Amino acid sequence: MRRSSAVWGVIGLVLIALAALTRFVVTPYMAQLPSDTDVTVTYTGTATLLNADALQTGDVANAIAKDVPVTIDRRVHVLDTSGSTAVVADEATIQAGPAVLPSTHTYAVDRTSLEAVGGPDGAPAVEQASGLTVAFPVHPAPEDRYTYWDPQSRTSAPITYTGQDTRQGRDVRVYTTTVSGNLKDDATLATLPPALPKDLLAGLAPALPADVMAAVGPLVPTLPDPVPLAYTADTTLTFYVDDTSGVVLDARLQQQVTAGVPANGSVTDVTPVLAVDATVTPESRQAAAGTAASISTALTVLGAVAPIVLLLLGVIALVVAFVRRHPSAQAATPASETHIGEESVALDR
Repeated sequence: MRRSSAVWGVIGLVLIALAALTRFVVTPYMAQLPSDTDVTVTYTGTATLLNADALQTGDVANAIAKDVPVTIDRRVHVLDTSGSTAVVADEATIQAGPAVLPSTHTYAVDRTSLEAVGGPDGAPAVEQASGLTVAFPVHPAPEDRYTYWDPQSRTSAPITYTGQDTRQGRDVRVYTTTVSGNLKDDATLATLPPALPKDLLAGLAPALPADVMAAVGPLVPTLPDPVPLAYTADTTLTFYVDDTSGVVLDARLQQQVTAGVPANGSVTDVTPVLAVDATVTPESRQAAAGTAASISTALTVLGAVAPIVLLLLGVIALVVAFVRRHPSAQAATPASETHIGEESVALDR
């Protein structure tokens, strides 16, 4: 066998091995949540807010502010990684008029599925959660596979896949979820009064719908003073997720916190104290589309183009090695003829 044939054979095997390595090792690694992830998204919309100061002073007319312009800045960034687990901080600040409502949640997530997991040893403390907390995975499934973790009620709910759409010229998959429960988020609870003097509750009557007063009115004489309040949170989210990169290109947040009066073993809702309806700003959508395009290009090159090219080059190299495995007949003939000629001369002598 020719030495060059062996070299071509080795080159072919190496190229095929690189194709497999790129497809089955490098590409899955690229599909993980990067350790340097740091993304900020801004929402704008309107809000209904409880003015606790006005309420405490008896200024019932200004106790509930409606249709207040609201801005939500949400930052998601990785704090630490350990193998296949990332510790992620989810920081949100709601600004509505003079009111500023910050909240921070820390989760441990699987870097590939983005599902909540237990925190790694030695990492920052994380909240116990289940389902998706901060993002969707690469190549999100077009089906009802996922659940969403709601930090307001600290419970999870199914995410429903509703079909295809486009955002910023890119194909997206649309998902929605609705989750309800008792308000448990400490940051939000800290902005709300735990109880109201009975006379203030009665003073709210003119501002309440008739059906609410019909339910609450008979309870007032039986309530303690001050009247303890219970809060429930109802959240509906719609996500527009890039179908390759998993980046959320657009979203709508509809969230309402309602104050209620606990009595006779149940809670009677009284009034919304925080309601937000907001969508992602055009600037944030454009930035997300740029990120999605970069990730999608990298995934396509590493996951499909590079392995195919390397595989084809490897096969071609093996074919060359096979063709060149023996010296050609033409190259062998002159040497044979010369040897025969020398033998004839020797016999003539």
